[in-house]
Amino acid sequence: MVETSSEGLVSHLDTVLSMGLTIVYNVPSLTGQDIPPRVVHMLAQSPNFASIKEWKLSGSRVYWEENCRMEQEG
Repeated sequence: MVETSSEGLVSHLDTVLSMGLTIVYNVPSLTGQDIPPRVVHMLAQSPNFASIKEWKLSGSRVYWEENCRMEQEG
């Protein structure tokens, strides 16, 4: 599986965000790639970014609150 660059993720998800209110699903076990917190932070600048849902089997989790503040656990 080929991993997309952070710039590629932002470009793709910016296109999706331009279509309306969006919940981003981060499922590394299915995609083979985790969405880095800095990418989530960039995406959260959009008024259409509603939230991110994390699906991880183990390790730290990133939760997003109020469309602007990031908290890390673990």
